[in-house]
Amino acid sequence: MRNRQGRHDGQPVTAESSVTRDPEYRQAARALKAGNLREARRHASRLTSRVRDSAELFSLQAAIAVAGRDFREALHWIEQAECLAPDDAGILAHKANTLVSLRDYSGAMWHAERALAAGPRRSEVFATLGSVFTRCDLHDKSLLCFREAANRDPQNPAHQYNLGAALRFKGDFAGAESCFDRVLRQRPGDFETYYARSGLRTQSMENNHVAELEALLERGISDPRNETFVCYALAKELEDLRDWSRSFQYLQRGASLKRRHLRYDVQRDVAKMHALRSGFTKAILHRPKMGLDSVEPIFVIGLPRAGSTLVDRILSSHSQVSSAGELQNFAVESMRPIYARLGTTQVPIEQLIEHTRDLEFADLGRRYLESTRHLTGRCAHFVDKMPLNFLYVGLIHLALPNAHIVHIRRNPMAACYAMLKTMFKGAYPFSYALDDLGHYYLAYHRLMEHWNDCLPGRMLNLDYEAIVKDQEGATRALLGHCSLDWEEACLAFHELETPSTTASAVEVRRPLYSSSVARWKRFERELQPLADFFREHGLQPGLAA
Repeated sequence: MRNRQGRHDGQPVTAESSVTRDPEYRQAARALKAGNLREARRHASRLTSRVRDSAELFSLQAAIAVAGRDFREALHWIEQAECLAPDDAGILAHKANTLVSLRDYSGAMWHAERALAAGPRRSEVFATLGSVFTRCDLHDKSLLCFREAANRDPQNPAHQYNLGAALRFKGDFAGAESCFDRVLRQRPGDFETYYARSGLRTQSMENNHVAELEALLERGISDPRNETFVCYALAKELEDLRDWSRSFQYLQRGASLKRRHLRYDVQRDVAKMHALRSGFTKAILHRPKMGLDSVEPIFVIGLPRAGSTLVDRILSSHSQVSSAGELQNFAVESMRPIYARLGTTQVPIEQLIEHTRDLEFADLGRRYLESTRHLTGRCAHFVDKMPLNFLYVGLIHLALPNAHIVHIRRNPMAACYAMLKTMFKGAYPFSYALDDLGHYYLAYHRLMEHWNDCLPGRMLNLDYEAIVKDQEGATRALLGHCSLDWEEACLAFHELETPSTTASAVEVRRPLYSSSVARWKRFERELQPLADFFREHGLQPGLAA
């Protein structure tokens, strides 16, 4: 589970007025809430033709644009509203939320702080601000906002869910479970919450939700997406109870449902990684140094669930290192000038790679660092643990030649099983079928071989299993690669109080344990097709990549 934004009801966060009482406004707002954007736009446009200079109406128009993911249009409308009511907390929160969707994090934070200073009274405004601060990775502030929203409207299940997610990020798992229990009492059909709750702790024979979850399936769930949440929750809880066979049956059922409703072709990702190997040759990667001389970033890359969060926590336990979380900034800043130059984001991968090789690399490094400043600068170094930055190793090397890169690897079977049993939110569509996982892992493995061949010694290849086997030895190697002095605190990473927003948020608050290393072997028979695929292509299933 990874809740990055918080839940919203899709409505503008403005106070009631004569305009908001207008029947046309109310029809537009109802249509927006029902997801009927065409109807919402029709009523809002009618009202706009006869009502001038209304901050409430402009806010409604902005909310409709946000629902349609047209954030530029939303910004146009909310800025008109801000001109009319520059100190309105709801409008400022609405603008902050729009700016964060446009990846303008500094602007979003500035407006969110102004909204807080304006003294918001309504719970919806606090919920919106909590979402903004969450997306800016400012989790102390997001927790305060979500708590205030829940205190002001305790019967609102969305506020309780957001508070639970924020408490989970901060490591208060008992508090999070209380919030999720409250959500399910208020709204028993909130199936995502069942899944979120199951992941908060190791379930026991005396205290679990298996009977409750199986009863939900027996009664029937009409929406396949909701059935998927319950299947994943059951798979997790039954694995905790060591009921291996039933656990995998529910996992397979949930994963099949999820995969059936995805529009995804793994061969497109395979082709992309092949194009990267062809496009970034040794000659290109060994051009004279043209990047930015900065040693601040430490990139932790690999596949999701391979151990990147563990490495991030070890590093950020060091006094000279802070964690910036999983940032999309490098990918965004790499593509931004290319899309601007071409006027489109629909660019064939070969053409895209050709353009990236001609970027101003020092400028790319500078823009990347500047885009992280709302999170970084507190320490000499920061960790960017976006796993998929493994696709950008060539560009990272060219743009930031002195940045440290740590590639965390894991036994291919363990890595694929860990991904299969995680229901990611809007990411990693290859993780719901063994066939997709096999093809994706093989392409990733070959790409990493290419980077290591072209840039020998540039990355530290660190095996998750090696950390578990010899924590101190692996930690010393990690710190040495990153030019960091030894600090004992790095062995007590589980005591770190900073938030974790990833699927590993629960695990990384425990001391290092070895039970996950070979857990996939409990499902050796079910995973046999994947093992056979790896052997056919020269990979040993029992070894790290």
